[in-house]
Amino acid sequence: SSVELMFGVSCLPDAGGNTTCYAGGTVPAQPGSDESTSVVLVSHDGGASWAQVEGLTDNGWFNSISCASTLNCWAGGAGTTDALAGTSDGGSSWSVVTSDTSNEGGYVSCLSVSTWVAVTDNGVWVTSDDGGLTPAS
Repeated sequence: SSVELMFGVSCLPDAGGNTTCYAGGTVPAQPGSDESTSVVLVSHDGGASWAQVEGLTDNGWFNSISCASTLNCWAGGAGTTDALAGTSDGGSSWSVVTSDTSNEGGYVSCLSVSTWVAVTDNGVWVTSDDGGLTPAS
């Protein structure tokens, strides 16, 4: 399916001399459903073409995304109980941190592979020990 909206993008040079970008967004609801799907997209050519690497929820979108490397990224959810989603393998697998409400508005910024800050409607999360795969409470 096609991408409805892209909300955030993070780009870095990769080892091959290209620019790798990740974007958070949403795809429209499938026929018979009224809920869109949160997606993460990747481009290995500086944004000229995009491919979906992950569809994580059946509602909401990823409001922001920040990558500390071409392998390590965090996406902040909005309108979904997926408050944050992170990858340490270039999008092959994702770790999701959920919240108790679907009214999250998540923003995330990565300083390095081991240090990031995320804010949601319900608080601030900071980690500096594991590349962002487990938020500090």
